[in-house]
Amino acid sequence: EGLTLSSTALTIANGLTLTDGDIALANGHGVSFASTSDGTSMSSELLDDYEEGFISSPVVKIGGTVCTLGGTNGLFYTRIGRCVNFSVEFRISDYNGGSGQISVDLPYTAASNQYTIGAVRIYGGTFTGREFSEIHSNESILKFSNNNDGGASTDMTASINAYIFTSLHYTV
Repeated sequence: EGLTLSSTALTIANGLTLTDGDIALANGHGVSFASTSDGTSMSSELLDDYEEGFISSPVVKIGGTVCTLGGTNGLFYTRIGRCVNFSVEFRISDYNGGSGQISVDLPYTAASNQYTIGAVRIYGGTFTGREFSEIHSNESILKFSNNNDGGASTDMTASINAYIFTSLHYTV
């Protein structure tokens, strides 16, 4: 009923087929691609993390104040190694006295020297400016801003009950 080996290594020629079950790796280990061609700036060939998740009530803030959400909300994410892909949709039903920039807490902190920017879709309400979403280096917050034709960007505003959606990729 199972195979137990006391050796520290196992070599299998011609592939491995599992008819049921998962492959579990010890913490801190992964799938090594060390036998592949290397880029000159390569820092690792170990795939050591994978996670899928859904946050049904993402933490949405306006100027640091947690907002009350209504309607369809959610943050879907997939992490593969250092790459995180996510999409988030929410509808703010009450600013709870907050004012300023709209932001969403993310499941992971962005890597140093990373900056990610993406498009935003707002529907069912009004907004000001040409909006975009951004994640700054060493932050775990998605921020929503307006482009001001070469000037400093400003905080994006949207009316109560407007649906806000964005989808991005960032490095952790």
